[in-house]
Amino acid sequence: PTAGSFTTMTMDYVGTPTYTRIGRQVTVTALFRTDNVDATGASGDLTVSGLPFPAAAANYSAATIGWASGFASDTPISGYVYAETSAVGLVERSAVDGNVTDCGIDSLTTGASAAKNTIYLSATYFA
Repeated sequence: PTAGSFTTMTMDYVGTPTYTRIGRQVTVTALFRTDNVDATGASGDLTVSGLPFPAAAANYSAATIGWASGFASDTPISGYVYAETSAVGLVERSAVDGNVTDCGIDSLTTGASAAKNTIYLSATYFA
């Protein structure tokens, strides 16, 4: 989350996440899902942290979500790599009004549910 922290967040990868770096250009791919989420203490928007290299200053890059499922409400449709961080912010389209906004933690399926909140993510950015 962008504020606070999850009480519990258990997740796993389907296959092995990969990255390729050529000069400053980094491409990452990963397919991951949650198995146990307790969002008590977490607030704000969803991010995926742990990119292999931080993004360069003033460098916002798009992230592609090829597939997402198992969310409680609005499902992430894309994302962006934050400048000077190793994180991707997730973006959703509201089922209510169709607006595109940052994906809030209220979109997560919580509880001890296997294979929920699944995302196949790919991003290319400059380190």
